[in-house]
Amino acid sequence: MKVAYSFSTLRYVHDPVTQEFVNVGVAIFSPEAGYFRAICTPSYSRVTRMFGKIDGQGFRHFSRHIQNRICAVGQVYSSASAPEGKLTIERMLAKVLPADDSALQFSSVGVDLSGDLDRTLNELRGHPAWGHADSPHPPKRTKPWIPPKRTSKPGYSTTWPPMATPLWDRFHECG
Repeated sequence: MKVAYSFSTLRYVHDPVTQEFVNVGVAIFSPEAGYFRAICTPSYSRVTRMFGKIDGQGFRHFSRHIQNRICAVGQVYSSASAPEGKLTIERMLAKVLPADDSALQFSSVGVDLSGDLDRTLNELRGHPAWGHADSPHPPKRTKPWIPPKRTSKPGYSTTWPPMATPLWDRFHECG
């Protein structure tokens, strides 16, 4: 039987002005199944490749802390006999990481159905948006991409768009 769940991605937002980010975790919440868990990566290699040097030790510590806190809140939630009111993933995540302008933020919420929430959590973790930097076995290209050969037919130009004069010369003509 499939149950409804909601999920949110944990993002490392390097600059709050540009809102550029790297996905570093995912959390799933299903009130129907009493399920609230997360997977956060302790690897910061994607972050440093995109944004340069960061405090790696601090990132690892905070990433593990968020994952452990979500799992702890999830255990308390699943063992509670009467859930407190209408809980949403936003409220559950706010118990762990309040919404603010810090570098780690949760994304907007998505919803779906699943027959196996643990498997779904791992599938969301393996989504291409995560990249494969911290995977022990990154996907390999099966065969190299080779661009198609361009052949020139009589009367056709091999450049696109066809130009009689180089672009630089055209630019100077306008001035």
